[in-house]
Amino acid sequence: MKGIWILGILAVLVTACSNEKNNEEVSADSTEVEATPSLFGAEFDAEDAKDINVIDPSMIAESDSLDAVVYGTVKDVCQVKGCWMTVVSDSDTSQVINVRFKDYGFFVPKDLMGTKIAMNGKAFSEMTPVDELRHYAEDAGKTAEEIEQIIDPEYQLKFYASGVQVMK
Repeated sequence: MKGIWILGILAVLVTACSNEKNNEEVSADSTEVEATPSLFGAEFDAEDAKDINVIDPSMIAESDSLDAVVYGTVKDVCQVKGCWMTVVSDSDTSQVINVRFKDYGFFVPKDLMGTKIAMNGKAFSEMTPVDELRHYAEDAGKTAEEIEQIIDPEYQLKFYASGVQVMK
């Protein structure tokens, strides 16, 4: 009788372990099928987004900032945690905007380079000090030699994004 109980318990354990393994396999498979999210931060309507080249620094000089929904292509992303990115205009790649995220409330994937995105937020211009430029260069994976060559502050066009949407 004792032997039958032991066999019964072993059968239950084997069945339970094999079911757990199957559940893990299903979970792993379903994770692979999930798509990368296309929205980061707050939702917004990207339908009427304009190319970032519509943001003229002289427009911002007249006021402190400019509310905008714009699009462009991601040129670079922070390789430490995705906490900033640079975006270029689709029509004029010399127009670059440095993007940070509102209240540090969200990040973007580190592999977003080359992806067309739309973003909602505030555009502004400011002088970026050398130490901050070097920090961004370090986050971007630049070499020590490249970082040391940064010796002057830069006046840059910037954007605080409340939402970023990957465009399809």
